[in-house]
Amino acid sequence: MRGVINNDKGYVLALVLIISILFTVIFFSFLAISSNTTKQNNIIEGTFQSQSIAEMGVSYFQHAMTNEIITKQNEIIQEVIAQRDKDIINMIIENDDYYKGLAINAMENYLQNIISSLTDDDKTINVEIKQNKQNTFDITPTYKPEYFSKTSDNLIIAFTSTGYAEAKHAEIKGTITVDFSNMIEPKANHIPKDTTDLIADPGTKLKICPAEKKANLTNESCQIDGSVIYQQNENLTFSNAIYRVSGAFMAGNLNNSRLENSTIYILGSMTSGNLNSTNGLLLHVKGSLTVGNVIGSGLSNSTIEVGGSAQMGNIKLINSTMFIKGDASIDNVNKLQNSKICVNGDLQIGQIKSDSNKISIYAKTSNNPMVNTDNAAFEAACTGGGSSADPGSINYTTDYEYSY
Repeated sequence: MRGVINNDKGYVLALVLIISILFTVIFFSFLAISSNTTKQNNIIEGTFQSQSIAEMGVSYFQHAMTNEIITKQNEIIQEVIAQRDKDIINMIIENDDYYKGLAINAMENYLQNIISSLTDDDKTINVEIKQNKQNTFDITPTYKPEYFSKTSDNLIIAFTSTGYAEAKHAEIKGTITVDFSNMIEPKANHIPKDTTDLIADPGTKLKICPAEKKANLTNESCQIDGSVIYQQNENLTFSNAIYRVSGAFMAGNLNNSRLENSTIYILGSMTSGNLNSTNGLLLHVKGSLTVGNVIGSGLSNSTIEVGGSAQMGNIKLINSTMFIKGDASIDNVNKLQNSKICVNGDLQIGQIKSDSNKISIYAKTSNNPMVNTDNAAFEAACTGGGSSADPGSINYTTDYEYSY
């Protein structure tokens, strides 16, 4: 009986040992799990902190950029419109992309100055968080070495904000796209009359002028491919004609209704004798113009536009306009009735007689004090006056890409 009792005590001891080992294993398992959970929480917390710090960097940089964009946009737009108007006055005609380029460059300079005030020599902006100096963020160009890139309509600022929280870091790539496509709104009714391009080019599809009708071009619509010279005895006549010359044009006198109700479009220079008693003429000369007198009944109901310089004798103008892009020399104006002369250069002119107290002759400079050489007056009379465009707006959008 005693042996059996001793045997039972052995079983109890074994059971106690097994239970103790089991609880020990469970305890250390829970301890390991708790430790791993703590580490994971620390990792998550570090990632969250570094991400939050990176977001602080994004807000910091974005505010610096967008504040400058908003502050400077009206100034830039007004400067570009003023330059555009000045160019039109000076016969410099550029497309809208050119002026958007000016605005983009101006905005880039302003924004670069802001970045330079925040950054060190290697273009990195570094900011410490006051509560913990181990926590910082850096702002760097995404596409080193520059923050900026451009398209025809946009200025693009690409940056990367890196947040550091002790041993962890997170990156956010940001893009600010500044849109200049609606920066200005050209006025539909503003016609730059001093471009010497109001008379439409008839185009190259006109037939070649017939050889048998070289001089008599009444009711003809035709063209000369190259230059042409007419002798005085050929009795050249234009009436209800459309005539285009791709080169230079030379002729003798074209008097007494031999230029009537016609469009003459010359891509080279024009040299001729007198144009007395001419009515209903639309004459475009891309090069220089040299003619004799325009008297008799004068130049009536006509427009002459010259892309180069002009030299003329005595002239009479009735219900007519003359636009000259270069310098001009006119002997005398014997009559100026409901007519206007615009010279975008120096005008050397003799005596001026007008049927009105207002002399409608405008030039940049002149030897004759009766010629109006005021720039504002020239703009108002010869370019339609006022600004060529209304201010629009410069807009921006932002995009972000997170990286852990």
